Amino acid sequence: PARRDWADFGVAASSASCEEVVTEEQAGTADHRPDGEQIEYASVPPTSGPHYPVPASFNRKFYTPSDTPEVERLVHNLEHGYTILWYDPTVLDEQESTLSELATKVTSDEDLTEAVNGKFIVAPWDAERGVLPDGTAYALTHWGAEQGFRQHCGDLSGEVVRDFVTAHPSSDAPEPFGA
Repeated sequence: PARRDWADFGVAASSASCEEVVTEEQAGTADHRPDGEQIEYASVPPTSGPHYPVPASFNRKFYTPSDTPEVERLVHNLEHGYTILWYDPTVLDEQESTLSELATKVTSDEDLTEAVNGKFIVAPWDAERGVLPDGTAYALTHWGAEQGFRQHCGDLSGEVVRDFVTAHPSSDAPEPFGA
């Protein structure tokens, strides 16, 4: 996957039916809540907010609905500079290998090493926590030092993912030196 061209992951950026990147206020830095407490977030999916004290594994880059951590745990990863590509679980049958390989591509591409620093996760979005906008099946989120960033897309595009993580590097985060 690391050697594949970005255009080989889904569709071209121009065909991905992506909305503009939304910028919103960030909140919740170091606001740790007890494990098990379900937190209501201001956006779907969240770009920042209160979260559990322990983030998701730093070694996992791809999750399925059967093994995904709680949203509150993944939000903690966002605080440490991660970008998360959330996907609607209904696309998994068609896209599982592409999503998994894209996670490998993003975290191993030498041109993105400085921007990503290994801090990228692909995870399913739980519709019980809020519904993705009509016509979208993917969302990218990043918690910046001063703002949160989110982009919804109808189709998967490696080019869109590359552009998003480049524009929102892992160093732009409230706690960028957290693992």
